[in-house]
Amino acid sequence: MQVLFPIYLLLSVILILFSYNNMLRGKNVNYFLSVVMMFIYIAFVYNRPFNHPGDTETYLYIFNYISNNHSYASFRVEKGFLILLDVISEITHDNRSFLFIITIINSSLWFFCFRYWLGNKRLALAVLTFISLFCSYNLGANVLRQGLAIPLILIAIKLLDNRKFIFSFIFILISISFHQSSLILLFSYLISLLDIKVKGYIIFFFVLSLLSYLGVFQHISNVLSVSFSSYSHILSDNSFENYHVGFRVDFWLYTSLILVLYFLLNEDSKEKYSKLIKIYIINFSVFIVMFDIPYSDRVGVYCWSLYPFVLASFLGGYKYKIMNNELVYIFLISIMGSLSFLFYPVMNLGWNLDSII
Repeated sequence: MQVLFPIYLLLSVILILFSYNNMLRGKNVNYFLSVVMMFIYIAFVYNRPFNHPGDTETYLYIFNYISNNHSYASFRVEKGFLILLDVISEITHDNRSFLFIITIINSSLWFFCFRYWLGNKRLALAVLTFISLFCSYNLGANVLRQGLAIPLILIAIKLLDNRKFIFSFIFILISISFHQSSLILLFSYLISLLDIKVKGYIIFFFVLSLLSYLGVFQHISNVLSVSFSSYSHILSDNSFENYHVGFRVDFWLYTSLILVLYFLLNEDSKEKYSKLIKIYIINFSVFIVMFDIPYSDRVGVYCWSLYPFVLASFLGGYKYKIMNNELVYIFLISIMGSLSFLFYPVMNLGWNLDSII
């Protein structure tokens, strides 16, 4: 049995008890618990086996190559990530130390992003949601470049929304230097500024869902292989054999939860968070179109990474009093996290309880 799940349950219980005693309203307590949760996340993600399913071995290969040669011209990976690996290689050549440093950087970016978007008041709630999502462990391990790029582009979007254009531009450049696909979130924000009501986006979303269900997008892989030749390896026959493509009911239902919660908001909150939900729906729509290509979950992370921001923001804005209860909210998030641990073994990183005992 993996150690992370029992520790996660213990953290959830602690947050529920603190919420019951109204202690989470204190900024210092909220901040402290958030830091503790993030450090536990770091401890397990960096301690994953070197042969952990996914891209960990690939990242280690790139790191070791750069450490030995200080050259990365042969890699098709974005240069910002390669430069970061080169800098880390000046500090250490040890693989475990590399994973520790890169995980610290990754987690710090997310933590700062949560604080900038939400402040300290809802910080613990956002961090609890983050460590409850199966995609967060992918963002820290298998899709590490996206895990670095997404918080950077989200900070850039918030800066842009606050009309701090120069700083926003800097963060955009840094973000795409880690993974160019992070521009999906930026374009979603820009489209959300159009004078179209949320209802219009939802109708468009349901039309795309129907078309995906009917198999209209099944030939999209042919278009992508021509347009993005550098990613043609993802569209190989072997990828189609190993990954379930086509309309994904599981992904669709999981991602639709945010839309259900939006409809449960009161009218003032619906208006207040209309831009946020538009960004979410646009990303969800792109995700639906990508259902027919292998590894579409790597597009899904742009939706799922918004969960902490959306859930933390919605609290207090629901029509029904029980849903505005922080204790109930934390309990429901903990249930979601527990189910994620049970159904997504990729979350079970790091130390094994049997080996410790």
